[in-house]
Amino acid sequence: MKRTALAIGVMLALENGAAEAQHAPPNSVPKTYGTNFQTLHVGGSAFRSIYGFETFFDAYFDGYLYNWDPSFETDVVTAPVTLPPGAEIHALCAYFYDFHSDADNTVGLRAGRLIPGGGQRGVVAIGPTISSSWDYGYGVACADFAPPYTYTEAAADDGVALTYYFLAQLPASNAIGGVKIIWRQQVSPAPASPTFSDVPAGHPFFQFVEALSASGITGGCAPGRFCPEAPLTRGQMAVFLAKALGLHWPY
Repeated sequence: MKRTALAIGVMLALENGAAEAQHAPPNSVPKTYGTNFQTLHVGGSAFRSIYGFETFFDAYFDGYLYNWDPSFETDVVTAPVTLPPGAEIHALCAYFYDFHSDADNTVGLRAGRLIPGGGQRGVVAIGPTISSSWDYGYGVACADFAPPYTYTEAAADDGVALTYYFLAQLPASNAIGGVKIIWRQQVSPAPASPTFSDVPAGHPFFQFVEALSASGITGGCAPGRFCPEAPLTRGQMAVFLAKALGLHWPY
């Protein structure tokens, strides 16, 4: 096996798990490998009222979170969202119960800026806002991200840490069952200058070899060289895979 073949294989072929992720349970943990489309569900049980309203998670009847506020006011509920850094978000779907013909539920993705004291705080709306546009009953509404949004742990302009969450508005007697995120991982873009002299920018595996190097999976075969055409031993393959998967087991 050539070293370049393993490089692209590690970055693209470790997808066993993407299929079952399409049917993942609510509040599931996202996969951290593969570039196929995956689904992350954030269920109604994860949402909490920011006003302390009388929300009720109906675990026995339908698994939805209801706004039972006796004053018939709209509640605002949130739920945390976590994806691997670099993940592309392509679409959202929201599951709602709508009791009113003129008061829709809404939900959208938000990013909060975790600014130290004295800095510029703020919340950024990301992508579309989804609403229950039907008159009555259960339903699902979906919207695409155009262009896809790249999930990152820090703001691009100043590097400030970000925290992500869903922000939903529920009129009285309405409910949310959860939100589904359609996403996929992507291989890091190649740098302007190559790390290895024998894998230049025009090499067909340049992007993938650079991704392995940047992530600490490989340091090459010699200083400044990757040896892309050299055979790969089983021992070297063990190093590649153990580092790529972050294998850590108690002994």
